[in-house]
Amino acid sequence: MDYEISAFTNETNTAIAGINNKISTAANGAKSDLNKAEIATDYGETALEKGEPLANMQDKRKSFWRKAFGGWDKSQEREAGNKLMDAGNTLLEQVQTSSDIEKAI
Repeated sequence: MDYEISAFTNETNTAIAGINNKISTAANGAKSDLNKAEIATDYGETALEKGEPLANMQDKRKSFWRKAFGGWDKSQEREAGNKLMDAGNTLLEQVQTSSDIEKAI
């Protein structure tokens, strides 16, 4: 009888340890997801912060030297700024969607 109680106790302790491991793994995964969301938010905000001045950049006044050697056309910088702002907005929208889905779950 003592053997049966001991075996049952060992089996129960093993099951509890397994469940505790699953809980720890889930908690670590949630922390990891939260960290990823924070990092993605930082990247998105930084992209918007850096992209806005580029997107609003104006062409320089054309002079003889700038016409001859270039440097007046800032369309490439504006295009890069627009792409950066689009990427930042998309990233922030995805983080928000992920957060809303997580709250719903």
